[in-house]
Amino acid sequence: MIMTILGIAGCTGLLMMGFGIRDSLAGIGQKQYSEIIKYDLIAIDKNSLSSEQSTKLNQKLSASQVNKYLSVYFENVSKKLPVLIRIFR
Repeated sequence: MIMTILGIAGCTGLLMMGFGIRDSLAGIGQKQYSEIIKYDLIAIDKNSLSSEQSTKLNQKLSASQVNKYLSVYFENVSKKLPVLIRIFR
């Protein structure tokens, strides 16, 4: 009898927590992409552009559809960590 009551109470608690998390996260996407991050496009160029490519890029950036642009530095970094093996005796 006590296990049934505790089981039902636990399941009910998990359901309530799930609904709370869902409701908490419901508006985050809209807020992030409308109020916090205000861009429509990210363009990544190579380090070595030819003069023709550079001219095309500058024409695109100076078009009337582009309100504002900002150059940023972006880099991916990866590092392998040494594997530590511990032998239990």
